[in-house]
Amino acid sequence: MFASELGIVARLAEREPLAALELLNYRADAVMADAPWQARIRLVVHDPYHESLMLLCESALGDAVEEVTLATTARWLPIADYLPRCRHLSLAGMRLEDDVQHGRMVYSPLRTLANWHHLERLEVLDLALPPA
Repeated sequence: MFASELGIVARLAEREPLAALELLNYRADAVMADAPWQARIRLVVHDPYHESLMLLCESALGDAVEEVTLATTARWLPIADYLPRCRHLSLAGMRLEDDVQHGRMVYSPLRTLANWHHLERLEVLDLALPPA
């Protein structure tokens, strides 16, 4: 689904039992308003821009989703205390190496993951490297 199709999906979700959602080209200016149908979504595949991932995490969809696949080569992982029901997290393909500049660590995706408030509830964690 593209960001421009959110309204169509909302109308469809009123009639159909949607359980999975793939967000493509989802930009921060396409704000996803919280809606009752979002609580039924169990899988989100997200090809995020930094700002849109934060919007997803802060939404009702982020609160309800149980399985998240971040299809990205980005390194920013804003999960903190978000995604409380997530039991399956795939970061396959994500750049997970530490960002070190001038001998100082600037950011570490794996340390961010280790500090995630809901890590102990995770049943599946996919950190597979992308094909070379």
